[in-house]
Amino acid sequence: MALFGPPDVNKLIRDHDVKGLVRALSYKSGSMNEEHFTIRKAAAQALGGMGDAAVIAPLAAALGDCRFEVGTAAMNALVVFGASSLPTLIPVLKDPNDFARRLACEALGCIRDPRAVEPLIYALRDSKPEVRAGAANALAEIGDSRAVEPLMVLLGKETTEGVRVAFAKALGELRDPRAVEILRWLLHMKSWVLEPEQNWAAFNALLKIGIPALEALLSAYAHSNNMISGSASKEVVRMGAPVVEPLIGFLHHRDVSLRTAAVRSLGWLRDLRAVDPLTAVMLEDPEKSVRTTAAEALRNIPAA
Repeated sequence: MALFGPPDVNKLIRDHDVKGLVRALSYKSGSMNEEHFTIRKAAAQALGGMGDAAVIAPLAAALGDCRFEVGTAAMNALVVFGASSLPTLIPVLKDPNDFARRLACEALGCIRDPRAVEPLIYALRDSKPEVRAGAANALAEIGDSRAVEPLMVLLGKETTEGVRVAFAKALGELRDPRAVEILRWLLHMKSWVLEPEQNWAAFNALLKIGIPALEALLSAYAHSNNMISGSASKEVVRMGAPVVEPLIGFLHHRDVSLRTAAVRSLGWLRDLRAVDPLTAVMLEDPEKSVRTTAAEALRNIPAA
């Protein structure tokens, strides 16, 4: 590093000067000045390609840099080291710096090592919403079923919509049928915005769970948001032949709206297996509206 003036990161890279790059990583570390943070960012990016595990600790310290760009560069560099970064990254989940905790979650999600699951589950209770969301995203990336129960429980208690969205998306990625009921609850949670992101997150998560979530998806036919109700009918039909028998099972459901939704879907699917069950509904269902819908559905099936 030069005696006077800012460090020349390009020269340090050419000289493979790891120690010099580590010093550059903390150059005027409290400065928001663009020239200063650009040097720190470049040093972080370079250290990721040095292949020297000795730089893991300085990179982890840089996660809390006052400029998020530097912390992000350090995070990407730590990901390059993979599982070797875990012993240093996991303690950062309890760092006083919010940025550092959030970026540690992101790094652990990218590394996808199951040893990070329990610490990330702990981070789901972090005081900062962005860290809780980051922990959920990381657990979704790792894909370990140990995260399902904590995500379900904490989703029901979460007060920040953006975090509820992250929790729902994570449960969708984990595709565990145990999450259906809590996702159904979120699907129908009232929202005052035109495009309720949390309702959509729950809906898409249920779609990923698939047939075990069919009852919840059918309930979306009557959703207060017209775009969600319209998407529900299209997506259920898009599931195709595997969904026919489960839909037939809903023809005798006690909920009129679910029976109606099942009838409509079977009509759109135009599967011959539905002819006899729909005929029985047309003749025997106690609700006139359901009988009428069954008759319309039968007209959609060519051989009915």
